[in-house]
Amino acid sequence: MGHYSRLFIDDYSLSWKYYVPNYLAFFFTEDDFYKNKIEENEDEYWFEYGYKTNVQKALNTLNDNGYTKNLFIEVYNFFYEDLLLENELWIKESIFEYYYDWKSENNKENKKDNLLNDLID
Repeated sequence: MGHYSRLFIDDYSLSWKYYVPNYLAFFFTEDDFYKNKIEENEDEYWFEYGYKTNVQKALNTLNDNGYTKNLFIEVYNFFYEDLLLENELWIKESIFEYYYDWKSENNKENKKDNLLNDLID
C-alpha cells in the first residue's frame, strides 16, 4: 500500500505515488479543498482529502493567475516549427523502421541514412 494521488477528468484518471506534480496547483483554489473521514471500524479510520473543481472553475483559476488562452497560443506558436520538424522526423523514422527489412547491421545504417536524407530533402 502507499499514498496515491489521483486526478479524475470524467472517465479518465491519472495517478502518482508519493508525489503530486506542482503544475496541478494552478487548477485549484483554497476553496476547492475537501476532507472526508472514512471509518473502517472503531479503532481504525482513513481520511480522504484533496481538491475538487470543474472545468470552468479550473479555467477561471488559470486565467486569474495569468495562464490565458493567448499565453498558451504564444508559447505553442513559439515552438511550432520545432515541434513540426521533430514530429515529421519521428514519423519518417517510424515508417522506415516499420517497413524495411534489416538484414545486416552495416547495411541497415547506410540504408537508414540515405532514406532519411531523401525524405528530409
